[in-house]
Amino acid sequence: MLSRDAVRWAFVVGGMLLLGGCELSPEQLMERGLDRMREGDYAGALADFDAVVKLQPNDVGAIQWRARMYEFNREYRLALHDYNEAIRLGTSNSTAYSNRGYILATAPDDSLRNGQAALADMQQAIKMEGEVTYLLKPKLATVYTELGDFQTAIRLQEEFVNQPDEFLIKDAARERLAQYRVGKPYRAPAK
Repeated sequence: MLSRDAVRWAFVVGGMLLLGGCELSPEQLMERGLDRMREGDYAGALADFDAVVKLQPNDVGAIQWRARMYEFNREYRLALHDYNEAIRLGTSNSTAYSNRGYILATAPDDSLRNGQAALADMQQAIKMEGEVTYLLKPKLATVYTELGDFQTAIRLQEEFVNQPDEFLIKDAARERLAQYRVGKPYRAPAK
């Protein structure tokens, strides 16, 4: 009969084998995933975040980062699933709500879009933040275009574009503003 320690060791080694011999801790996998994401290796980052979720199914941070990688890969249905899971687990991060709302407002697949649900998510994100933050404004603007309220969308997008901070996304924000001015909502790119 095996001792309790031997059984635990066999379980750990077996788990490593299932992960392809990975000897990294969930924290190390998470850090490597974030590094890979910063380097633009979204497939590698997705694999690392997925490994963390397999090891720690309730790790809200890993679930949210995996959802973000699904967004980057234009796998919106999978991203929504993960944001739903992060919210179900009780995330205290407004990003899960704002990113889910953004997908619900901008998904290229009509069956995924839901303007009212997107607005509810944005309102929750704003409540969690305590205000309409600078980075929430363009996301909220997309929601209003989905709802057909281009006047509010234009105001929010103008406020974002006219902020003194210089982000790389300003050109894209100006392009969206031009779209909104002609009554055209933004749609995320299709796969």
